Amino acid sequence: MAINIDAIYKSTWEHYQQAKQSLIEKKMFEHRDAAISDVIPGFEADKLEFGSYDKENFAVLFVDMRGSTKRAQDVGAEKTFLTMHVFLTALLEVVKHYHGKVIDIMGDGVMVFWGGREARAEDDMVKTEAVRNAGRCGLAMLKVRTGVINKIITDEKLGTEVSLGIGITFDSVVVTKIGISDSYDVKAFGDCINVASKYSKHYNRMKISKKVKELWPSSKTGKLRFIADQTGGYFVEYKVLIMGNEKITRTELDLLSTAISRIVSTEVLEKTIPDQLPLMGDLPDTNKSFCGKISVLFVDMRGSTELPEKFNTEQLVKIYRGYIRTVVQAIRYSGGVVRDFMGDGVLAVFIDDEDGKSEDKAVHAARYITTTIDKFLNPVLDQKIKHRISCGIGIHTGDVSLSKVGMKGKEQDDDAENEFGIAWIGNSTNLACKFSGAVGGGVIFISPSTYAMLSDIEGKQKWEKIEVSKGSNVLNGYIAKQYYLQIDEDIEPCVAVNDSTTVSLADELKAEYQRQLADIARRSEELGQKEQELKEKQQKLNTKALEVTRKENENCAIERALKKHEYLFYCNVLDSGHCKSAYVKAMGDSFWKDYLNKAIEVGKKIGENEHEIKQKISYALVSIYVDLEMYDKAYDFLVEQATGYAWLKLSIVQNIVKHVGYCDRLKFALYTRLVKNDLTPQNRNDFEQIKDWLVFEYKK
Repeated sequence: MAINIDAIYKSTWEHYQQAKQSLIEKKMFEHRDAAISDVIPGFEADKLEFGSYDKENFAVLFVDMRGSTKRAQDVGAEKTFLTMHVFLTALLEVVKHYHGKVIDIMGDGVMVFWGGREARAEDDMVKTEAVRNAGRCGLAMLKVRTGVINKIITDEKLGTEVSLGIGITFDSVVVTKIGISDSYDVKAFGDCINVASKYSKHYNRMKISKKVKELWPSSKTGKLRFIADQTGGYFVEYKVLIMGNEKITRTELDLLSTAISRIVSTEVLEKTIPDQLPLMGDLPDTNKSFCGKISVLFVDMRGSTELPEKFNTEQLVKIYRGYIRTVVQAIRYSGGVVRDFMGDGVLAVFIDDEDGKSEDKAVHAARYITTTIDKFLNPVLDQKIKHRISCGIGIHTGDVSLSKVGMKGKEQDDDAENEFGIAWIGNSTNLACKFSGAVGGGVIFISPSTYAMLSDIEGKQKWEKIEVSKGSNVLNGYIAKQYYLQIDEDIEPCVAVNDSTTVSLADELKAEYQRQLADIARRSEELGQKEQELKEKQQKLNTKALEVTRKENENCAIERALKKHEYLFYCNVLDSGHCKSAYVKAMGDSFWKDYLNKAIEVGKKIGENEHEIKQKISYALVSIYVDLEMYDKAYDFLVEQATGYAWLKLSIVQNIVKHVGYCDRLKFALYTRLVKNDLTPQNRNDFEQIKDWLVFEYKK
């Protein structure tokens, strides 16, 4: 059965109006113990035993907003808040229509399951139905993106249109209960979950695994086509965008439009309540939001994607449960609250209260995690399974807002469940995740805002200031490696080997500079037109570059040195064309013009002005443009040479002036230079001869 776009539009519009209204009411956070989630089909958290596990078949769908971090920075917190209500409400309407089960809402991403115990290996019909519903759900999400989400975003001026990516897989997953008695979760682990997440990284496309394609029911009408890619997956597309029952009805659009209108038209209310964090059940389905300062900790296991290839199901359960149990205890006993499990990543929050600052508690939790993993968990895993784990930890302190998102039930369906989640609005969560992903195992990376508020002044000396490049982001903060807490026993740490190292931005710049130099040399050699003089100057440049790389903590000086060397390189390239006619003509006008522009651009960054740069290399450019028979340009640089270079030759002047037929600017430059009186006796004599020729002999 096709989705009803009108109904989805109405529902989404109503939720949007509620979200907009709640921006008026501001609330902070409170904390109560409860299970984080209890939603995996066929499994109830309170009926599972810690340590038990089961293996079931699921169709897994990941949908994720693409480019959301940059978009949030561009449009601001309020529009991001409203956008998330529109985005998630519309997607959850589609999920409910196709009977999916929302397993997790991770920021702007949603994970959905179909199948479970009913879709075991022997039941092909149930597996096919699970895949059919997952596939139809994904295709419907792509339609809702344009017909509902972006329509409301455009109409309400909430910023640029959003894009999303969808990944679908089908395979067995391990289901287990993790955490501790008062903070636990029913989680699913398996390679198909990781693959579905990776498949969702494309823009406005749906990608499925080979097994999903094989289980997908055949269609006589041939409405769909499957496009294979190099990774073994398939992109799914409609051959015709709208045909037959794929059309969205006006009733569905009106339903969604009403919901979104209510969200957008309602003012957002925020309220600050100190010392408490709310559970989802405490939040109303309105535009009321909670806000305040928190410290966010994100910890992520290193090398987890390779674990299913190395260990069997029983071993994986022991690794994951031991790791999660260790992390959760560290967080809870340090005064924090686990707020989400994202695969092998754990998100926790800390607030200021009578027990201390959020920053101190978050750092204590990070050190607790590092200590207990290396000194308690790893020794056991190493002995029993021959494996050691490590993790990166990121912490950021800042202001956040949170609000309830999703949808309540479904019209004309009393059995439909409510599907809600908590959207964390602000960059604190994203930054903590980025800090965690930017460092190697055993490293804690904290933001400047966290570092500044630490109470332990002496302990601050153990942190190293660093600047790290991660993708398109540059992260500034402080790191500490193997920063253990004290324990009564003297236990030797059991540290995972082959962890990736944390590379500073300065080191990356040096490495990139060396790569660029090597690339320049390679291309010059391929062209076969690099002269020996240029090679010698390149070697000198490499020597200077090596000297620069030793100045690790002088980033500004390094950058200036790099620009200076780059400028000299461009000047040297231009100098290589002096009195080398064949070489000049082989390279062509565009080559010399390009390098001149680069020399001017880089020269300005190191304090040179355009005329100083042109005068410095004027003798070479005069020669180059004479060889290219471009005498007007040669004349321009002849004037620059007369204005600021050390020497000038009569024969060159005569040749150029006779070709262009004018010399007024050149005569003015000569007079000015002679008055300046900065020439050697021999060069002054040459300048006098040129002046006399222009005044008394030229055009007689």
